Amino acid sequence: METRAARAPALASTSRRARDRARDRARAPARAAHRRVVAAADAASVGSDVVVAVVTTSSCPHCRRVKSALADASVPFVEIDASSENGIILRASTSLSGMRTVPQVYVGAVCFGGADDVEEGLRSGAFAAKVASAKDEGAVLPPAIARAMRESAVAAKEEKAEKEKEEEEEEAEEASDDDAEYAALDALATRMAAALTPRDVYAFGGWRAPLTLLQCVLDGATITRWLATTADESTAASTRGGAAAELGGKMMEYGLLTSASASEAFEDDGGKLYRLADHACEPRAYPKTTPAPLNARRRRRRGGGGDGKNAGDAAAVAASLRKKILALYDAHLSEDGRSVDYAAMRTSRAFREYVDATEDLRSVDPRSMRREEKIAFFLNVYNALVVHVTAVVGAPDGFFDRLTYFGRYKYEIGGCYYSCDDIEHGILRGNRPGAASLGAIVGKPGLSRGPFDATSDPRAQHVVLPVDPRIHFALVCGAKSCPPIRTYTGEGLDAQLAAAAEAFCEGDVQVVLSDDTVASDARSSSPANDRVVVRVSKIIGTWYKDDFGDTDEARLRTISTYLRPDGDAARRVRDALDGAKRVTLESPEYDWSLNGTTTVE
Repeated sequence: METRAARAPALASTSRRARDRARDRARAPARAAHRRVVAAADAASVGSDVVVAVVTTSSCPHCRRVKSALADASVPFVEIDASSENGIILRASTSLSGMRTVPQVYVGAVCFGGADDVEEGLRSGAFAAKVASAKDEGAVLPPAIARAMRESAVAAKEEKAEKEKEEEEEEAEEASDDDAEYAALDALATRMAAALTPRDVYAFGGWRAPLTLLQCVLDGATITRWLATTADESTAASTRGGAAAELGGKMMEYGLLTSASASEAFEDDGGKLYRLADHACEPRAYPKTTPAPLNARRRRRRGGGGDGKNAGDAAAVAASLRKKILALYDAHLSEDGRSVDYAAMRTSRAFREYVDATEDLRSVDPRSMRREEKIAFFLNVYNALVVHVTAVVGAPDGFFDRLTYFGRYKYEIGGCYYSCDDIEHGILRGNRPGAASLGAIVGKPGLSRGPFDATSDPRAQHVVLPVDPRIHFALVCGAKSCPPIRTYTGEGLDAQLAAAAEAFCEGDVQVVLSDDTVASDARSSSPANDRVVVRVSKIIGTWYKDDFGDTDEARLRTISTYLRPDGDAARRVRDALDGAKRVTLESPEYDWSLNGTTTVE
């Protein structure tokens, strides 16, 4: 049985990717000629020359897709970025258009629709006709959006000034000798991790576990030799010492080096084994495992990891990581919005900064969050962890790798370890067993338990109840059939989940007839059929069907509430529910191929 953890991203052929990239590079100048990006601060520049405007958010693949389609059709347009955290532009546009998703494409003062609507309009000629009519009428961008752009610019300026003030106060703090010593040793540990290759060693672990595998270790003699030949005078001065053994001992004091053989102090001994924090936290490809959480490299400083600025502040940590992961995704998303270049992401400075920032998660206490904040926080962490692992390790390869992929890599959050499986099934699904559990496979989920022991596992206190099934449209595993990545906030969670559910289900739900043809008008077919088949994703129809209802009809009624009320999909589903005596859900094969590339061309 396939599960979210068993999604097998298979990379597309190198030659096809190369052709696609060459095509995008060739088209880039022409596309740029038709596109004009308008910042919120430049609202005054949006005047009578604007006929087509595209309201977008960062890292949105559908936004990339519609911009590519307009440029390929030689349709000039302006792009209005609604990504600001204050949400002023997006709220104004959503109120005007009635849409919960982006992009929102305006022709003159009227919203034409989203990416699918525009692509269909370009094919049929309806979009060109609308543009011609708007030009004749001298239509301009709706005043409400222009006003929102000005208000957003003012709010962003105030936020920037406040942030700069905070940064100046932080920079004004004098660094202690302890900070200087740690910085020197930290740099030394980074160089050592790159220069020395760790090994896995079997050792005697006592009578209960006589043979224990010690992963990613170095012996004391190897470390000492490297330090003796590499540590320069400036390093020795910064660390108030310099002898190789002393440096090893100080690295242990700061948690940059730990003993793997129960040694309390560092020794220049080939029989003593140690583990660099860098090696312990580096994601490893199957069948090897990663000894420590991916974000536990450094000791906690000023209450947290990373740069320590946001340590302990759950909201600040969440906001910082949300910004970084969105910027990463947006920077490496293809022009047509269909592919992510994980290989380029892995080597970028922004990715390294993101990895450092994840260390602040170690000091976050989820108990301080409201229900909505907790859901948003763990959704963002799940998606960020998937991006982190995919960029470094790549997609799962083979059955056993796929089976354990989403449970093998972890972040430390508030002193506890969380894998993607822990977050999805433990936190967000109410501590329910995963779809690959024995109980789920035999059709009796109650036979299996969730990831957490309710009586002894401290993570169980963070379980979210009741379960909101819409979380399935927010979790991104990296496969093409997964929803596009988004980020979430506690304040706007309901609207954000509604938009994610609508965007996924609008393109996923198909009402079909008994002869397996797609119904263009279910009203004319459903009453005459005792049975109507509705095709839905395996997320809804197979793997997590019990999250949406007890029967196929109940599940479809749940899904119907996620669809745009006045849309064709919603009408067809309502007609199917009203006219058929029996509704059956069927799930086509999932597209497991990776939503990007992990190898350097």
